[in-house]
Amino acid sequence: MDISKLGFWFMVSGVASALGFGLLLATESGPKARSVGIAKSAERLELEAMLAKLKRTWRPNAKARIVAEIRGRLDWFKAEILHCLRSDSDPFLRDVIYLVQELPLPEARPLLARIAKTAVLEQRPWAIVAADRILPWSRAELTELLQSKNEAVLRAALIVSSRSANRPIDAIIGLLGHAEKQIRETALGAIPFEMKPVAVTQLVSLARRGGSTKKYAVRALGRTKIVPQSEAALIEVLDSHDSELRVAALDALATKQTPLHNPAALWQLVCNEEIDPVERARACYCLERTKSIDPATVLEKLHNLHPYVRYFAARCLIAAGERKGIGVLLDLLHSNEQRFVGKDRSKLDSVRAESRKLLKYLSRSWISEGEAEWREWFRQVAELRPRVLPPPIASATVSAKPVRPSPLR
Repeated sequence: MDISKLGFWFMVSGVASALGFGLLLATESGPKARSVGIAKSAERLELEAMLAKLKRTWRPNAKARIVAEIRGRLDWFKAEILHCLRSDSDPFLRDVIYLVQELPLPEARPLLARIAKTAVLEQRPWAIVAADRILPWSRAELTELLQSKNEAVLRAALIVSSRSANRPIDAIIGLLGHAEKQIRETALGAIPFEMKPVAVTQLVSLARRGGSTKKYAVRALGRTKIVPQSEAALIEVLDSHDSELRVAALDALATKQTPLHNPAALWQLVCNEEIDPVERARACYCLERTKSIDPATVLEKLHNLHPYVRYFAARCLIAAGERKGIGVLLDLLHSNEQRFVGKDRSKLDSVRAESRKLLKYLSRSWISEGEAEWREWFRQVAELRPRVLPPPIASATVSAKPVRPSPLR
């Protein structure tokens, strides 16, 4: 045979042998095959297919079925799942983070903690939430996370803090003054109902101070249990020239479960004609919600009020068990006072509509009933017991939790 041809066949056989060796490696699974980088293991290929299917599906039930299928074969997939969490550059990293929190997979917790603190920024928020789902972060860990300069990390840390019994209140309160509104709002959501006196004092101090933090401190007080110290601070805010601040204070006060210690301060607001009727009505509704109603005071101030505010004063009377409140509603059905016409026309229309709705509710009659039929019904109402009324006009309601109404019986 020609020497050149022999050399050619030797070269071809060498290449074939090398390819055969490569194919042999490609069929192996585990870290050895990955280190060579020739092919993915069967477990990895199947895991990627399952993750792709999980990502495409938006229906919760379908997602749950896929997760359950992986959970049923976890021994087959676990090594690949954990390997993925060790690589910050793995294209399926975010999908695996979601998967391990849904399984859940305890062995993934330390790997998620590493990602949350040291991985690329875009993966950290997902890892923070996922790790907390498997094992809640400690107070010290949350405090560390809340010192991050990254907004997405901060939001994730605040979200998991809001679910924690050991949330770092000082760090959360500090973020109420953050430059970004989203961070301030998320920090507000992490304020708990029950707080230690020292934390309440911290919020009260911020509520009495000027600056952008003041409004969020006032709103935060509304998320906590109202105590005499916080109530006094919120009453002080009602003297502010800032309408937005006053409304925030009214919303906070309306969450109180017991009568206010100083309802006179709210009545000053109700009777102040320089303030928008909607805000004055809000103050009136706050008195109704907290059961801070003195019927004699309401009747004394009633007729000088804007019809919009008068409707809420009538609600206060009815809620307190004063039957004269029904008479006020009947008078409002045809209210057309000249001093309140013009720009307030829409308010008058809403007052009439809401008066009809409340009369219908109390009398259990049709909303199309005429005034004469309602007045006849009113004459038959000998007495009225105190009650909780259905929510009022949406524009004047506060952000307090809804309560179950009770009709006239």
